[in-house]
Amino acid sequence: MGVSGSKRVLGLIGVVLGTLLLGIDGRWVGGDGARAFLVRLFGSDLCSLDPDLFLVAARQYAPGLGEGALDLGAGWVLAGWVHLILAVAVGAWIGPGLLRALDHGGVSDDAASSPVARMASALGCGLVLLFATSPWLLSFVAQRSPQSGPGYLGLTDLARGAGIGLLWIGFGLLWARQDVDGPGSGPGLLESKLSPCLAALVAIAVPLFLSAHFLGGEPLTNDGVAYQFQAELFAGGEVHRDVHGQGQSFPARQILPGNLATSKYPPGHSLVLAPGFLFGAKRLMPGLLAGLTVFLTWLLARRLGCAAPGAITWFVALSPMLLGVESLWLSHGTSIPMCLVFVYFWIVARDRSLPTASARESCASPLVPAMIAGLALSIAFAARPLTALAFGLPCGIELLAASLRARSKNPGLTIRSWAAALAGAVGFLPGLLFFMLVNKEITGSAAKPAYSLYAELVSPDDQWGLINLSTAFSFTVYNLARLSSWLGGIGAGLGLLLLGWRHRGALRHGALVLSIPAILLALYSLHRFHGIPWVGPLYLVEAVPLLAVLAATGLLVLARHLFGRAGTAAYLVALLVTSTSLLSSHLRAARIESAFRAAPRTAAAATLDTLPDRGQTKALFLIPLEDGIAIKRHPLVPPALGQEPGQLALTPAQWPVFARDLGPQSHELWVRLGQPMTWRWDGQVMVPVEWPNL
Repeated sequence: MGVSGSKRVLGLIGVVLGTLLLGIDGRWVGGDGARAFLVRLFGSDLCSLDPDLFLVAARQYAPGLGEGALDLGAGWVLAGWVHLILAVAVGAWIGPGLLRALDHGGVSDDAASSPVARMASALGCGLVLLFATSPWLLSFVAQRSPQSGPGYLGLTDLARGAGIGLLWIGFGLLWARQDVDGPGSGPGLLESKLSPCLAALVAIAVPLFLSAHFLGGEPLTNDGVAYQFQAELFAGGEVHRDVHGQGQSFPARQILPGNLATSKYPPGHSLVLAPGFLFGAKRLMPGLLAGLTVFLTWLLARRLGCAAPGAITWFVALSPMLLGVESLWLSHGTSIPMCLVFVYFWIVARDRSLPTASARESCASPLVPAMIAGLALSIAFAARPLTALAFGLPCGIELLAASLRARSKNPGLTIRSWAAALAGAVGFLPGLLFFMLVNKEITGSAAKPAYSLYAELVSPDDQWGLINLSTAFSFTVYNLARLSSWLGGIGAGLGLLLLGWRHRGALRHGALVLSIPAILLALYSLHRFHGIPWVGPLYLVEAVPLLAVLAATGLLVLARHLFGRAGTAAYLVALLVTSTSLLSSHLRAARIESAFRAAPRTAAAATLDTLPDRGQTKALFLIPLEDGIAIKRHPLVPPALGQEPGQLALTPAQWPVFARDLGPQSHELWVRLGQPMTWRWDGQVMVPVEWPNL
């Protein structure tokens, strides 16, 4: 059989296997009493696993370091280690050959055949296969609580990503083409100046649609509730809200309890959201920031000398991770664009202080871009301090190293670099001062954030940010496994990074492109909490624009090799299909969760609609919250309460009021609110409450 025939057979096998993998679905079903792990194939039940058996097997199959006694005699544990060894060995064996088959002029023979290059390719391919088939996905999903377990689709993502990849590659091998070695049909619209504008519009419109269609435009998580609450306060010129001794009636996770209620999170993201609340358009700032992220990606790709900045831009614009985050209210929506502003302008300042390319750079001052970079990083710090550290640290180290190298050649350049560093520090001050002033207002100490106070009051065992090396290994592999599926949505997506690095061409500042995501991963591997289920590997989404510099290049190389002159179209099809596939499954689960959380308010709206004067009715709705899970699922944000002149009643700025059902103790709140009409939620409908005449 000829070569073309062999490829077509392989393509047919890829299509068949990919189709089967796309039909696999595995997740937790049922509640506490009848919980089981169900595996389906094309909607038909394949098997149901006993929870206890599945939990034990999953925990032992994915061995960790320091998590407990390691019994190599247990078959599952041994199987897990065999999995790790075989994945690395098989990847190291077959991977380099696949890379060489895809090079076709992208890598010189000398570079590809050097011992270091061969070893790096073998190790990289082995790790890619390990992360794409990581047993820690199984372990992580097994340990999710009954409340959130159904939303974690890590195993389904693994099968779906592999299925999409095999289908796409299979069709590429079946594709009848005569120009496999050709350079493609040219840049076309993808690399035109219109391309980043269109991509930015997509990044604005898609999250707006996802938020409205799946989540009703409201936060899905308690984090989002807290950010919205704080943004509301900032828009009204406040830092916290006085609830007049009624704090126990308004419990909400991630909001500090007590008489002065406020968010526990750093204030930067809420400050950025505040203009939208001020002007009555809550989604204004998330939408603008999403578009800014994509446009900045294009600018940064051009600055780095990437051959296909348009392709990189669309990789970000259609990233399922980014679109998922932007459809929520998470602080990543602020940190991602601000960190991009920082990286772009810091590179501009660095090039002007230590010019190596053009005479124009040597004549321009580095001070203004350095100050802009510092200001952007300070906003990112005020929103997500650890992320700002992950971005700022390697940039500072690189500038210092470059300055030391240049000192012997031209002392004047060293002076310019130190001036740029000083300007960056000055630019960093506003966000830092804002962060400290808010800390001072909430906790009484500028150095003590609200997060620390919340941990003391509510969760003293919270280990956020503490070194936890016993789980760092397994958490890191877990995050890389999820990233391998979510990076472009294609299984073994980390292979795109490896392929993109081999075809990076004249990429500038490659050390920063690699080091920032690595430091981000290292810092968050020490974090106990590893993200919500709706947006993939949450703490690596901030590195997506940098990862896209290499991953998009790798995917484009693969597309052009498989589809020839139609490679650009195939590239966009891959992004559209994979993003739609991952987001649709996760957001369908998110819509169920969102409806569950909104049930009391939906029932309240239905109750008010039955009243003739529903627009003027002052109503109090009591929600039973018996445990921590109920409080987490139904957060009750404290309403704005102001004393009416000459009265004892506290008048909310907006009715109705939703409060915790405290039984007879709720009577005091009812009196303080002016004795409004009251209902109690019974889990399905609102039941009228008749207070005794006291």
